[in-house]
Amino acid sequence: MKAIKFLDFKKYGCVNCGCNYAYTDGYHFGTEAAVICAECGTKFIILNSNTKIASIGYHKKSFNGFIIPKKDITTKESILQFISEINFSDPIIQKQLQEGLGIEKDDFVYVLVGPHPREGIPAHDLVVPDIRPEGEKGDYCTPRGVGYDLACFVKSKQAGERITEMINKVVQDYEEKPFTCRLDYRESEPLWIQVKIAYQNRLRALYLEELIKENNNIITEGIIRIACNEKIENLVENFHKPSKKIKEKK
Repeated sequence: MKAIKFLDFKKYGCVNCGCNYAYTDGYHFGTEAAVICAECGTKFIILNSNTKIASIGYHKKSFNGFIIPKKDITTKESILQFISEINFSDPIIQKQLQEGLGIEKDDFVYVLVGPHPREGIPAHDLVVPDIRPEGEKGDYCTPRGVGYDLACFVKSKQAGERITEMINKVVQDYEEKPFTCRLDYRESEPLWIQVKIAYQNRLRALYLEELIKENNNIITEGIIRIACNEKIENLVENFHKPSKKIKEKK
């Protein structure tokens, strides 16, 4: 776990890949935050430029970096003595230093701010991979539940655009469109991408949700047509059975 200054994060991004978008991981204060890189998943700490050490400690067993025992840094002399005894050519020590530097206190480790590993390499914008099912038949589409609409998480903006186009194209074949779809994408939340599927009949939306889930959260044109073609009386019989539990989105 590395700790870097906020200004360095703005310049160089993630400590591993340089992505400029990260989200909080557990805690966030005005002077510091534990974050996860949205692109590569690396965890690190961002500190205010005037802060030298994180105020929240990590349990000693969960910290993979180099640990300085508190008892060895009580004076300048003790610090120099401790450093002089370190074998910096040891591959294990080198690997630990690459993972960060922290001070031990009461079985917890408090991470010290250090130089950015990618200093001099400008940060880049988040790249969200456009992941598709094997064979590229359909797209991943994870339902959140049926409420005012059927909201589903998708893997990328491109996937959301394909799903939206596919649904709106299929329903053109029906006099009364059973569904309409729109993409819910915000540049400020690039990992929170959804499609919102509006419906004429709630039972038909529940059926579409069920079909998607049964297909490993993959939506296809065939699934949409099955949901559109199912008779309402069959849906009433299916979803009103006592043993059938339908969870609604809150």
